Amino acid sequence: AEVSTIEGASLGRLIVGTLPQSRTKLLPDAINKLLFEFPRQAVIMEDSAFKRLVPGLRCGDIDLIVGSVRETLLPKDLTCETLFHDNLVVVVRKDHPLTKKKRLSFDELGKYEWIISQKHIPLRDKFDELVVREDIRLSSNTIVSSSFSSVRGLLLTSDRLCLKSESQVQYELESGLLMALPICDNQITLPIGITTRKDWSPPPAAVRFKEILREIATLQSAN
Repeated sequence: AEVSTIEGASLGRLIVGTLPQSRTKLLPDAINKLLFEFPRQAVIMEDSAFKRLVPGLRCGDIDLIVGSVRETLLPKDLTCETLFHDNLVVVVRKDHPLTKKKRLSFDELGKYEWIISQKHIPLRDKFDELVVREDIRLSSNTIVSSSFSSVRGLLLTSDRLCLKSESQVQYELESGLLMALPICDNQITLPIGITTRKDWSPPPAAVRFKEILREIATLQSAN
């Protein structure tokens, strides 16, 4: 979006397409820091699926998309930058029967119902790869949902399992609402980053926003 600068304070709008893995921690921290430095900058968050955000990105209605990156099958006029690799974890409610076990096998995961993401998104691709690699036999009662509020509600009120990015469920894990099962051991990761147009000429606030995202990602990776 067009931005002008008056007396060192940025004016204009930064329109950010957001994907689920960036909405909990990465983007809130980055936006707070940006607005501290550019207090007159307006930020608009467009929360949607990648395929629905791409048309807006390509025509200039959206400045950048932040979340899981598509390292393959990306349109030729777009480019992506990976900021960090987010660990994927199998999450359940506290007091779930599997949380009482010190050691788990993937065979045991097949005894429970799962909540999985929609097809053709990176998180679902990772889940499908895990199922094939570990020969997990899924229940016929699998629920498909990409709404985190719905997924969280289903997890809290049942013994279902779900594969999620660690950063997306950070607050639920810290508060004890959900627990990560000791099964993946940082073996499965999802690349998180920025997608933009190749011919994009970012204004000063957008340039700084990308720098802030990199800084936060570096700190997050170090921790």
